Parts: sequence; C-alpha cells; structure tokens
Amino acid sequence: MLEAGFGDVAVRLNQPTFLTGHQKRMFEWSVEEASSALVGAGLCTASELQQILADMRIAAADPTLLAVMPCMNLVTGKKPA
Repeated sequence: MLEAGFGDVAVRLNQPTFLTGHQKRMFEWSVEEASSALVGAGLCTASELQQILADMRIAAADPTLLAVMPCMNLVTGKKPA
C-alpha cells in the first residue's frame, strides 16, 4: 500500500476464538457445506462424513474446548488526492 502511494496505512490482525456459542460450529458448517464435494472426491464416505459432523457437534458443545478461527488480516489506507 505504501509503494502504491497510499497514506495512513494501518494493519489489523483478527483471530476470533470461541469457548461457547453458535460460532464454535463454523468449522462444522463449512465441512457440511462441502460434504457432497468431499464424498464425491472420495475423501470420505457419506457415513464417515456423518460421523465426523456428529463429532464436530460434540466438540462445539464442549465449553472446555477452544475453537480458533483462521487469522484475518485487514490493511487500510487513504487514497492520495
């Protein structure tokens, strides 16, 4: 951004973590969304996938297990006049 001439450049890193709440199910929902592709690619059977999702639901309900989401980066700057 600096090389492109932007000013007031700032970088913010955000890595959400959750001990409780529906946000802990984001990984489960992502796997569930990709379920047909995972089975279609032969990475697992439909039965195995259902067991994986059930285990993920159990893990999400465990208040002693911390869910750590991927780190997200945000870079902002002001466009030169």
